[in-house]
Amino acid sequence: MAQIAKIEVQTEMKSSADKVYDIFKRKMYLMPKICPELVKEVKLAKGDWETTFKSTVSVTASGQGSLVKWTLIYEKQNQNIPDPEKYLEFASSINKSVDAYLLKH
Repeated sequence: MAQIAKIEVQTEMKSSADKVYDIFKRKMYLMPKICPELVKEVKLAKGDWETTFKSTVSVTASGQGSLVKWTLIYEKQNQNIPDPEKYLEFASSINKSVDAYLLKH
């Protein structure tokens, strides 16, 4: 029987929460420029999905920098299927690239 599961990763960043939030909220189109080794293009996909997969990014101010937390909620078809840890690694790499980009610009 399928069950809903959740995993999270949090990254400390030197960039301000406002700038980081702006990238994720309003400037996702910059992702291919920010991290071309990870993101080739950004598209809005519409449609019905058969299984549950939802990602949420929250950005919180922390001193002069920020904390960025990715939460992944997904449908796990059974207990034998491993958690999608690679998505957390991907999110962590995105965070590092965004931070490096913002510190330069």
